[in-house]
Amino acid sequence: GLWISSYVLDFLTRAKKAGYDVPERNINAGLNWIENSLDRWSSDGSKQEADAYALYVLALSGRTLMSEILFHSKAANSKIKSAQAWGHLGAALAYVGEKQLAIKMFEKAKVSLGNYRQNSGGYYANYGGGLRDEAALVTLMHDSGLGLDWESGFADLALSAKERKYLSTQEMSLLLRAAYTTNIKPTKLILTADGKPLPLTDGDYITCLLYTSPSPRDS
Repeated sequence: GLWISSYVLDFLTRAKKAGYDVPERNINAGLNWIENSLDRWSSDGSKQEADAYALYVLALSGRTLMSEILFHSKAANSKIKSAQAWGHLGAALAYVGEKQLAIKMFEKAKVSLGNYRQNSGGYYANYGGGLRDEAALVTLMHDSGLGLDWESGFADLALSAKERKYLSTQEMSLLLRAAYTTNIKPTKLILTADGKPLPLTDGDYITCLLYTSPSPRDS
């Protein structure tokens, strides 16, 4: 579908910009496909959100479809519920200099997150969820260059993530990107037994991380 294809193109274009060897023809073919697959003027919320992601990826790649971006940003009867989707529109608008409208999109994204919390974190169209969208919004706010307070969002995200025992692939991916945004330097976890550090090799270290028993609070 359009959303997951946009997700793949988002990853590939970022990898290309980071210096990895991604064939240009593959990226162009993917960008052409998502542009041609836009479900323009759809009244279905999940399709509008997929369009928002595609428009964001296209904008990052220099293909700004301004009429579609403005349509979704200004539509009075929009069915978009996803905080991430509003963030995608906000970031796309920021990239083309529409700063005031971009800020309004990020404000809508924050309202959506508040609605998630009132409904037990539940909005799951397009692989979503409160934690995934909260993490995405931190990165999008930071990358927009609008000077928005993404730091407070990151602090809230840390508290939200702390309460979770299991994470989806989407949540892990966006949490990693949000952590990268903050320039946090990774450090190795030290495991102890009876107050003494365990002498672990790298392989043992990974195995312990995978099979560490849950704490009494988690059981």
